[in-house]
Amino acid sequence: YKETKFKAQNFYPEFEYETSNGTEFSIDENGKLVFYFDFDREVNDTVLSQDECVQKAKEFLKDIVDITPYTVNVVDDAEDKYYKIYFAKNINGIKTTDHMRVRVSYDGTIYSYSAFMLDRVPVNTQTEDIDFEKIEQAVITKADSIYKDIKDNYDRIDYGQPEYILTILKDGKRAVICTIEVNAVVVQGIYEARTPEQLQMVIPVD
Repeated sequence: YKETKFKAQNFYPEFEYETSNGTEFSIDENGKLVFYFDFDREVNDTVLSQDECVQKAKEFLKDIVDITPYTVNVVDDAEDKYYKIYFAKNINGIKTTDHMRVRVSYDGTIYSYSAFMLDRVPVNTQTEDIDFEKIEQAVITKADSIYKDIKDNYDRIDYGQPEYILTILKDGKRAVICTIEVNAVVVQGIYEARTPEQLQMVIPVD
């Protein structure tokens, strides 16, 4: 045993362990593997196809979680010679916090794995009753109150388009994580100087 951690977006602890050769792994309170890093992996000259590496990732995950509800996206990291394979659970087109990342070396070796809110957002979670327009209005109103004291220092405050992620809170109720880009703008003739930052809010919907 090494330490107990809480990942961003997770409401539950992860218990981290390290083997004698430096390999690290973590499990959640149910004993499910949620993190793995192979420090001592041996890489050979074998080069598998992208599809074969994706299949390696699926085989690795099949004993951890049912991957059927997850969509797969692959990024080829040619410089480091591995694929970043993302497994994301979307419900009715809405992104959720329930996702996994697996890095697979070109030779098919599982390099690392990390899961977030693993299997915590049920596929039958209701979304039709979520009023995203109302949520956006609430977020803008809150942002206005947060930035009201600095508005006099800028010509205007601009808000980007909100991005929404559906999640489940510790009490089992639904919530939406809203991320919005905020730009404090100073106009200098025909030019604009922007100071950007991101504002993130958790909005309960139940």
